[in-house]
Amino acid sequence: MNTVIRPPQNKTVRYVVLALLTVSMTLTTIITFSVTRDFLTARLNDDTPTGSVARVFQPPQRVPDFTLTSHRNEPISLSDFRGDVTVLFFGYTHCPDVCPTTLADFRQAKQALGDDADDVRFVFISVDGERDSWIAVQEYLRHFDDDFIGMTGDPAEVRRIGEPFGLFFAYLEEYDAFGNYLVDHTASSFVIDRAGRLRLSFAHGTAPDDMAAALRRILAEDNDLRETFLFDEPRPLDDFTLTNHLGEAMRLSDLRGRPTLLFFGYTHCPDICPTTLSEFTVVKRELGTAADDVNFVFVSVDGERDTPAVIADYIGQFDADFIGMTGVPDDVRAIGEDFNLFFEYQRADVNGDYLVDHSASSFLIGADGQFYGAFPYQTLPEDIAATLRILLDS
Repeated sequence: MNTVIRPPQNKTVRYVVLALLTVSMTLTTIITFSVTRDFLTARLNDDTPTGSVARVFQPPQRVPDFTLTSHRNEPISLSDFRGDVTVLFFGYTHCPDVCPTTLADFRQAKQALGDDADDVRFVFISVDGERDSWIAVQEYLRHFDDDFIGMTGDPAEVRRIGEPFGLFFAYLEEYDAFGNYLVDHTASSFVIDRAGRLRLSFAHGTAPDDMAAALRRILAEDNDLRETFLFDEPRPLDDFTLTNHLGEAMRLSDLRGRPTLLFFGYTHCPDICPTTLSEFTVVKRELGTAADDVNFVFVSVDGERDTPAVIADYIGQFDADFIGMTGVPDDVRAIGEDFNLFFEYQRADVNGDYLVDHSASSFLIGADGQFYGAFPYQTLPEDIAATLRILLDS
């Protein structure tokens, strides 16, 4: 359950109590922090970042995209942060304690990250859209860090957005002489990885150094992706020419300037091919606007049946931007040597229909036309997208 901290009601008393609470919490933290950390870590799996007090979401949970108004009065979406790690906190600018404390901790965590902070976005989302205009949020964030990102919007929409995080907030009915009110709200912060998945939550009061250590662990996953899917050095590819789904001659070199995700299959395939192309659509969605800089290419190993018109109809069932290519099977077999491609036709049935056994991996070609790596069948689309981002960012 997320921690909800209820602030005191009277404004004058509130600051006195806050000071006492600060002293009390500091002493309590000194006494209990190491015990608490050991207690939590003992109950988390091996993916827990070393030295952090965090809840690990295992498996990682996809966070639906959403759009609110930024502190610069522009529409801003969660997907705009894809490719970076995002630390998300829900609060409000009139908050007397939890919010300023958390943002101050964010500032220290950012400093502890050093150059790694360039790949982390710290985001504050207001739960008090009635008072927190974009200008109010902008002014508030200036007290902490100019790089922090603010978002605000209709409270009902924020409540919906917060559902995947277990967000709670409620407006207290007591008002001071100036009409101000307090808001009870979830005090945890949430970490979303480069692929847009919820990975961790930090309890309020987690030490900034521990936040930084946890964030570095997630940032280091880029290295894991490199080791898993990318070659140590890219490999040269011979250029080739086939016919695309529009009936036009197309060369591999025509695709240069963008990374290419390439798959060999055939339109009569009952399982692997439609599954892979469906996953390509997920990869494209994961990439967001960055997908405009990636080619998604389907090359047929069954040129006898897969004419350009057949391929155009087939790939159109998945995404209109996908590129199809076909040609004489012997030419495709020669092209596939660089990819260790295998395909073999099975015996036809009484109707003349047949299956084709074929390699099920997808292949990654860089914007320079070289062969960078391969993805086994059913690699998570999120991992493919994250690997593509490495090439896009390099």
